[in-house]
Amino acid sequence: MTPPTDRQREVLAAIRDHWRTHGNGPTTRDLMTAMGFASTNAVVGHLRPLARKGLVVWERGGARGIWPAGLRERIAAAVTELEATHDL
Repeated sequence: MTPPTDRQREVLAAIRDHWRTHGNGPTTRDLMTAMGFASTNAVVGHLRPLARKGLVVWERGGARGIWPAGLRERIAAAVTELEATHDL
C-alpha cells in the first residue's frame, strides 16, 4: 500500500479534528472549507484514495458518513464497556 501524501494526511487530520470538535463526521463541504479547497470535488479526490488505502470509511450518500478507520469500532467497544460497568 502506498502511504498517504502530505495533503491526504492533512485531510485525515481535518476529519479527526472535526470528530473531536463536533462529535460527528464532517460533510464534504465541511472538509472543503477546512482545507481551503475550491470545490467538494477536490475533497472527493482525496477521500477516494484514503478510502482505498483503508484510512477512512466513507459512506457515500450518508449524512456525515466520513469516519477515520477504526473509530466506529472504538466507539462500540467503549459503549459495551460502559454498559457492562454501569449495568445498563
